[in-house]
Amino acid sequence: MVIVYIISVTTSLLGYLQYVHLSIFIKKLSCNTSRIKKYDQDYPSNTKWLITLAHLFSIYRNIFFILGITYVFGVIYFVLCDGYNVLQKITKNPWLNISILLFWGGVLGAIVIFFPISCAVNYFNIKKIVNNLKEQTIIDINTTFSKKGDPLLRWQKSSLVIALMNTPNYPFKDIIGTAFSGIITCINLAASIVAILQFSI
Repeated sequence: MVIVYIISVTTSLLGYLQYVHLSIFIKKLSCNTSRIKKYDQDYPSNTKWLITLAHLFSIYRNIFFILGITYVFGVIYFVLCDGYNVLQKITKNPWLNISILLFWGGVLGAIVIFFPISCAVNYFNIKKIVNNLKEQTIIDINTTFSKKGDPLLRWQKSSLVIALMNTPNYPFKDIIGTAFSGIITCINLAASIVAILQFSI
């Protein structure tokens, strides 16, 4: 049982580190879009590598929300289940009490609080990448048409800018994934509050 627990925790930590690295990459990319040259200038959110990045983020997010809820309920079951007599052992051993509080604090911090916030930040950073690419394309359009005074060309420029601004700000609609993430976050938060109250009593 202990070996399974160690393997699962180690695998989770490695996956969590991968997610953190992905978040850092998305953040850096959102701040350095001026260096990006290969993208779909007519439809920036339809750029293949950007769609792949958004899908990767969506997969990581859904996996970790599922993993997070298993951790939350796993800790609740372990601490509050009478079969393990954990509560009785805690009351007799103050160091065990502190260690479980620290572990529970880590679960709360990493899964219930940090992860949903980081997901929202990553989502908005991907939107920022798309918006920045749109702005780059508009600058290119203005540069191309700036020296041409033909009214027809000016109208064409305006049409291109309007069409570009009407393209989506995210590579794809992820309503189900976002709703799923929100529901899991609420469940994790509610379960954590109940566990803390029971643990305190």
